[in-house]
Amino acid sequence: MKILSSCLVGCVSILCLASCGGGAAKDESASDSDFAEAPAPKIFLEGMYATSSKLPLSQYALDNVFDGRPETYWSTATGAASDEGIMLYFPGTTTVKEIKLTAATGSDLASVKTVSIYGDGHKIATAAISSSIAVNEDLSSLFIKIEETDHSEVIKFSEDESLSIERFDDKFSVGFSEIEILDNNGKLQVVPPVAVAGAVVASSVLSPADAYAASQLFDARKEFVWAEGGKGSGENEYLRFNLDKEQTISSIKIWNGYQRSEKHFNANARIKAFEFASKDGIKGRYELQDTMEPQVVSLTQPLTGKEFVLTVLEVYPGKDYKDLVVSELLFFNETTPFVLRNYEAEDAMKSLLTKTKGSVLEKYIDKRLHNQSTDDMSFESEKSLILRSNKTFVIYEYSTSATASVEQTTETVADGNWEIIDQKENSATIRIFGKLFNLSEAAEVYKGNTSSEVIKIFQDNLHITPEEVKGEKFIDAFVNRP
Repeated sequence: MKILSSCLVGCVSILCLASCGGGAAKDESASDSDFAEAPAPKIFLEGMYATSSKLPLSQYALDNVFDGRPETYWSTATGAASDEGIMLYFPGTTTVKEIKLTAATGSDLASVKTVSIYGDGHKIATAAISSSIAVNEDLSSLFIKIEETDHSEVIKFSEDESLSIERFDDKFSVGFSEIEILDNNGKLQVVPPVAVAGAVVASSVLSPADAYAASQLFDARKEFVWAEGGKGSGENEYLRFNLDKEQTISSIKIWNGYQRSEKHFNANARIKAFEFASKDGIKGRYELQDTMEPQVVSLTQPLTGKEFVLTVLEVYPGKDYKDLVVSELLFFNETTPFVLRNYEAEDAMKSLLTKTKGSVLEKYIDKRLHNQSTDDMSFESEKSLILRSNKTFVIYEYSTSATASVEQTTETVADGNWEIIDQKENSATIRIFGKLFNLSEAAEVYKGNTSSEVIKIFQDNLHITPEEVKGEKFIDAFVNRP
């Protein structure tokens, strides 16, 4: 594989909004209607995603948490709960005073007991969701990570009392029906980007196609990218956007290159100049700076239609690889952002679940494998692994060791993609690739972009049986109890 392998650090992130609210000053001669508080202005998210979602995605979409309807909700995949979460990106920094979470309820839903809140790369709080959660910070992003739920049990190994596993009942999932975000003036009117039915077709895609598909340009996950798979360095490669209904595009926001880390960004090629055209032949040439910062490109004139094409004209060459990478796109019709929404991701998830049915992988996909061990009360470790049906994975590991004078804590997170190398009824081998973060040294692990000093780019083969999951190089063994 030509492109630099990597993995999102367990990751996720945080939230940014513009403050709003306020009511009209009282006038003694005014009518009662004049006293009404002015509605909060809309704050359009730059993007948002859930690490896990139940199928069908249209029914359990993350958009449901901001629709003001308690009967609709977002849900994790069946069997998924702890260590899954929601990431929100806002268009600027705002004061976030508190957030309120309403858990979804139903016969197949477990209750969420506690969550952890991360803002702009650091942990803010771990709290029960029964009341509002204080934040009191100026933030640009927010990650809500599920911690404790019910329908979960701890199982100890009789042959080794120092080791235990925590298991969630795989007949259940968890979810939220509403998320409220408040600043000092009250509730913010948070609006997800408008979802427009359509599809994006790339001139080429690097293998494995699931890991580098063009559809990932609109998934809000800046660490998951489109990478071209042509023979050259990306010149003349193109993206064709086919929309079900006519839309107007006045500007484009681009996260250029491989945003997973500075190492990834510099290692692979980036767009230097491109042409953007509508089907009727109207087109313009645009240039990008060589930076990881998002760039807004205003079109020379707004384009209206159902088909658009972005063609790469020039590239900034990669230090290590020729492959051209783009991480994320966001279209704007004036001030309203929109993304393309299709069923490609859902089809891929269904295909994987069908492919793994009856194999050992079926027992692991969308399930959390969690181990906890202690050693004479001076050492304690806790780690978890999730292989998701959307072909992403995450590994969390936390350990503490103590002497009479000092206590040392180590926390690492690995995240990225995975693919099947071989699978059978009782054994399988998969390749995971991404990046490994040392959270003990990094303050921005849950922020969209992170520095490379604490990142280890890696890939590993995991050998999976009903009894354990074990890596060849980087990943220590996880013990399971069938």
